[in-house]
Amino acid sequence: MLRLTFTPEGNATPPPDPARLAFTLALLLTEALPTLFPEAHAFVRVGTAHSLVGPLADLMPSFSIEGDDMAAISLTVVEDAHADLGLVQALFDTWPQVFTLLGDYASWLFENDAQSDGEWTVASLDPLDFLRYGLDQVPDVLDLEGAASFLHELMPPSLNERTQSRWRFYGR
Repeated sequence: MLRLTFTPEGNATPPPDPARLAFTLALLLTEALPTLFPEAHAFVRVGTAHSLVGPLADLMPSFSIEGDDMAAISLTVVEDAHADLGLVQALFDTWPQVFTLLGDYASWLFENDAQSDGEWTVASLDPLDFLRYGLDQVPDVLDLEGAASFLHELMPPSLNERTQSRWRFYGR
């Protein structure tokens, strides 16, 4: 089991809704697992200390531990396999890179520019369509703007190598 807990430092303002933010970050990490562990992602579960209700609540387990600070952003990662596959350890060893990937994804979610150089074209699409889960709109339980802001505080897009590489490729 891996527990990542983020608390505001000093006089920093805590997020307005830590439950929604934690749920969103856990969901984004869950969405990244097939990329990170193509053959073994089904053995990893990501959850939060918060229990939420809504259309996506069943997608995310709640792992509460006595004494949890409910104002903190806590993500719990559990490997559920018949043997230790080392997946949680891999996430522990590379969590800065994983959050760099999530930060780039958060940047992409809010970029909506069709681009072309004559040989190729990036389609103009709404990246948020990927997070509707069959609903008419992105569910209210997701705090995508808060997640993007949080991830960009951890790794600003100007310092995120993945974002910079993508921007260079697409000529931004």
